[in-house]
Amino acid sequence: MRNILLLCLLTCLLSALRAQKPEVLVITTGGTIASQTNAALIEGNALIQAVPQLLDYANVEVFEIFRTGSSKMTPDNWLLLLKYIDS
Repeated sequence: MRNILLLCLLTCLLSALRAQKPEVLVITTGGTIASQTNAALIEGNALIQAVPQLLDYANVEVFEIFRTGSSKMTPDNWLLLLKYIDS
């Protein structure tokens, strides 16, 4: 009987662990993915809202570190991004 209770408890714990969604941080820079022809760059949250199914699999937080098109990125942008990721 004790083994059956232990097995049930372990099964419940595993199910609970699987039910927890991972925490995901999406860092946007306003580059190619966020660009539109002859229009403003798309905000990071709008990118996530375009694929709402993502929220079925993860808790997603968006941090827009800057809004710079990829052709205008500089080493200063890269360093800022590196410092943020490293912190």
